[in-house]
Amino acid sequence: MDKLNYKRIVIPAAIIVIAIITAVNLVIFGYALFLGFQARGAPDPQLITTFAASYAPVITVVSSILLTFLACLWTSRKVSNQAVLHGLLVAVLGALLIILYGIIFSQAIWHDLWAGLGMILFGYLGARTGQYLSSSPSSSNDAESQD
Repeated sequence: MDKLNYKRIVIPAAIIVIAIITAVNLVIFGYALFLGFQARGAPDPQLITTFAASYAPVITVVSSILLTFLACLWTSRKVSNQAVLHGLLVAVLGALLIILYGIIFSQAIWHDLWAGLGMILFGYLGARTGQYLSSSPSSSNDAESQD
């Protein structure tokens, strides 16, 4: 069994979690800014809270799935051996981090659990896609060049 490249596992998983939290906060900030401009002053905090409570879980799930797919795709293309294992470990570590973050800071833990499950599933799909894309189609080119 070859050694795992832990740097290619931990760094993308941490970047995924930071990007998810940043995406959720930026969307909520953008909505608050929109309300502030619309009101020509301080926005209504109740509207911002309602928006955050209803849309933050959805944004978390969607962004976690997309970012995990892309991170696992990138990780599996950069690692020549055990690409699927590296991508799956990125997804599992990212899922554990986002579930831990949800347990500590969120009230919508079920959404974080669904996000974690989606991260693992789409992380595996991203890793398999990256492995497929990184495998060279040289065998088909060699067969054509011999004809």
